[in-house]
Amino acid sequence: MELSGSRVGILGFPAALSNEISLVLESAGCVSNHLSNAWASSGKRLEIYDVLLVCPAEDVPSSWVTELIATPQPLLVISGAEGIHRNSTLYLRADDVVFQPYSSYELLLIDRKTLKLWCFYRTP
Repeated sequence: MELSGSRVGILGFPAALSNEISLVLESAGCVSNHLSNAWASSGKRLEIYDVLLVCPAEDVPSSWVTELIATPQPLLVISGAEGIHRNSTLYLRADDVVFQPYSSYELLLIDRKTLKLWCFYRTP
């Protein structure tokens, strides 16, 4: 499974970091979309994305957590150790976790691995 053409939802990241991640994903041929903090109430469906990159902030709304746990899409949680411990429900639901700091190359490799495994287990 190549990343080229993959649709990636980016959620919870500060704007500057979200833009940096988008550039890295675009260099690999992905299409990315930064989801604002109001995505849960906007009616947007998470199922349109091939993978979701989530950075849980201190003030993660419970509606986010509920929606993210319910989505069948692969979930890649990216945070420092403190953020992971604070949001243990997302950590337990995540298909993979990337601890900060990380390199752009590491993020692409883990994103690719997560998509590849998800596709493998979904194939009948």
